[in-house]
Amino acid sequence: EAAVLTSISFDHQKQLGGTLAEIAAEKAGIIKPGGRSVVYPCQAEEVWPVLHSRAVQVGASLACPDPSALTILSETLEGSHFQYAGLDLFTPMPGRHQIYNALTVVETARVLAGRGFDLPDGIVAGGIAGTRFAGRFELLATSPHLVLDGAHNQDGVRVLHRTVRALLRPEVGRLIVVMGMMADKDWRTALPLMAGEADLLILTRPPDPRALDPREALEALCLPGEVRCCDSGPQALALARSLASPQDAVLACGSIYLIGELRSRFDPAAWRAGTF
Repeated sequence: EAAVLTSISFDHQKQLGGTLAEIAAEKAGIIKPGGRSVVYPCQAEEVWPVLHSRAVQVGASLACPDPSALTILSETLEGSHFQYAGLDLFTPMPGRHQIYNALTVVETARVLAGRGFDLPDGIVAGGIAGTRFAGRFELLATSPHLVLDGAHNQDGVRVLHRTVRALLRPEVGRLIVVMGMMADKDWRTALPLMAGEADLLILTRPPDPRALDPREALEALCLPGEVRCCDSGPQALALARSLASPQDAVLACGSIYLIGELRSRFDPAAWRAGTF
């Protein structure tokens, strides 16, 4: 009924291709003959011709949110309040990219409503307000703040970096980043980017055979600021908590495997007591 294409970026290049145009061509395969498609509004320039070409080729419609119809009222760590095309909306998922994801949802719901689905605006707004996404800039605790984010590709880490600067940095004192990545991801770009934002970077190893060895990464890169290494995610998070004051923030990021491990073992009481 509707094919939705979210932000197209570099990931899984071995399967999808080495350029954004090649990746877009693979993903555009979900645009079916005579069908309807909705596209996330913030795409790289080389992506649009590929999607338009596929839509024309198969006789499909191509809808996209209109950013000029967006008014952002507030953006905080607890979420964003905004208005779009006559709707008053709130998403509890922080970050400008989540606002644009929500606009894509609105346009998709309107495409479906045009197909006869019962999707009044109030239901759509309620669905967006009730949506949670574990491990995507998830504020798990305060005093000190603990944020988990599973961004692991080049685009995802850049979005994370922007969100940290816009929403987390202004709210806290020191920022301690616990980071572990897969060896087959673009860690040479991601680690320096997050190291430059951290007061302390603790490199660790996600629980997966493909994990990047933190000490090898430290030897390979000239990272700014203070950097330490820990053999496991829980050990790294415990170290971060022991060094964080109530005014500070700990950000764990770099791999969904790492975030899954930390989230499954998280104890709110121990975090508050500083004994994590």
